[in-house]
Amino acid sequence: MHELTKLGRKYGTDKATTHTFTERVYGPLFEEIKEKPISLLEIGAGKVGGSSKMWKEYFTQGEIYCMDPFFLPDQEVTLSELEGLDIHVIRGNQLHREDLLRCGEACLTGYDYIIDDGAHMPDAIQISLGTLFPFLNSGGFYIVEDLSTASRRGHNWEETNVNLDKLDSKGLMKARHVQEHTLEEAFTVLDRAKQWLSKTLTPTECAYLVENIQDWTILDDGGRKNNICIIKKK
Repeated sequence: MHELTKLGRKYGTDKATTHTFTERVYGPLFEEIKEKPISLLEIGAGKVGGSSKMWKEYFTQGEIYCMDPFFLPDQEVTLSELEGLDIHVIRGNQLHREDLLRCGEACLTGYDYIIDDGAHMPDAIQISLGTLFPFLNSGGFYIVEDLSTASRRGHNWEETNVNLDKLDSKGLMKARHVQEHTLEEAFTVLDRAKQWLSKTLTPTECAYLVENIQDWTILDDGGRKNNICIIKKK
């Protein structure tokens, strides 16, 4: 068992339980940079902040950033709890470019790794990628989790909004989801036509992705096929 899996289970992140991301993806990817001064941003704190806590303990010289709206009624982790662990926290919604820009600008040296474990919706994935990819350092990796969930929810985006209305009991989330192409569909077009397929990104954002994505791979997650995407920047 990889050290990251042990830490993930210690802190209660599904990256090491429901999913096999720590064993199949993050363990091999991060093994040789554990002691290096990397900068990592993750979208989504989850219920208990497990992955942020895992990253903080694993990367002994790293700077860990977390973006989350902190609006779910059953969410246990708080902004102040994560900040108390010396994790940089940006409260925001990944559907809002202004919030994403604050995340990008929070790290003056640029990010080496960005992980999207947020809403798992095609529009949120696309907007986050289009806005944050310029803040990723050359040679850095942008990782999107739970593609199967995003595809399922994307086909029922109106139903997802209804559920969001119920969860957002305090009215903290103003934006609602819209129909958008999945990441897999966008990469199919990129591979075939050297264009980026999106309903929500601007032409400038699409062009930046086309010009700056070096490579990508979509991996399985145990029983779930095509469930995590790793994008490398030129």
